[in-house]
Amino acid sequence: MAVARDLFRTIDGQLPPLGFQQTGVEIGEEMPTIIMGTGAADGDAAPFLSANKGSIYLRADTTDDYCPMALKMDEGGDDNDWVIPLIPTTYGSSASNYISWSTTSDTFATVKSATSQTTENNSLTVSLTTDSSYLSGTNMTWSSAYGSAALKISGTYSGTGGYSNIYSSITTTGAQTTDGHGVIGIKGVVTNTAALTDGEIYGAQFIAKHAHATNTVGKSASLIGLEAWSYISAAGWAGTVIGANLGIHNECTGTYPTGSVHRAVQVFCDNNASANVPTESTGICIWNQAGAWDNVLNVVNSGDGFDYFVKFTDDGAPAQDSSSAVNNLGTKGWIKVLIGSSVRYISLGDGVS
Repeated sequence: MAVARDLFRTIDGQLPPLGFQQTGVEIGEEMPTIIMGTGAADGDAAPFLSANKGSIYLRADTTDDYCPMALKMDEGGDDNDWVIPLIPTTYGSSASNYISWSTTSDTFATVKSATSQTTENNSLTVSLTTDSSYLSGTNMTWSSAYGSAALKISGTYSGTGGYSNIYSSITTTGAQTTDGHGVIGIKGVVTNTAALTDGEIYGAQFIAKHAHATNTVGKSASLIGLEAWSYISAAGWAGTVIGANLGIHNECTGTYPTGSVHRAVQVFCDNNASANVPTESTGICIWNQAGAWDNVLNVVNSGDGFDYFVKFTDDGAPAQDSSSAVNNLGTKGWIKVLIGSSVRYISLGDGVS
């Protein structure tokens, strides 16, 4: 039940609330209202609908520590007219644990000094609980698994130089001594417990998209969906350096049906432009950018081994399981491989018959 009270004007012979006096106050015809009651603001019903912009709703039944005040910011005649304001102030228990909002510096900050690691310490937590269906529409960025988001950050950039929609920077001096401990710049974990017949579950998805009818991306520029690399920038060495660590961990004890597929890394090449292709189109490029490296590919066996080194489709593009002869074998070059500690050469020909 909500009751409207005019901010300044006497109503039914009663004095204005909150000690306001009419003397010395310039009063216009369209004045804000103070509304007091319980329940959420109902923007298309009285007294919220008729209240002017600038009116305040004081709610008496909010959950403890939640803001009990809403401010009317628009006159669209719906619930979106009423918003809970973010009051410029600092909330917290100490100088090391607080949330601050400043209108003078246009900053929002959460600060938490974690002294105990027996549980996770989260400086800022954003949660979304929804059972709604997936959303789609012309305003959705092209991707799979689109829909609601606990946190959505949108940016528009037209300058030169550099821009990051999300920038994560960590400086760590903690000496890790136990396997499994470590520091992660950005972590994404998706846990599924549903029975699926179609669709995808992504731990992370990155898309770099060029979308313009006439503007082009020159060959000296790059459109890169994902870049990940390790960087040693000083004299101190790092014994194990891995640019990208991708894999599958399988603990399933059930029986897989026919047609099941596990691929630690999959690279797909999708040319919908038909014959319109660039000068080079490569599935995987391993580029020695500088210095000397031992191997292009290193096959390491710590389990039960691999049945085959590589698998091809028997269609002649690029492999076929039968032929009469390889022409000029032994005189047209070789590929050097290392098997165990032994150097071996794969002889090449220049044709088949």
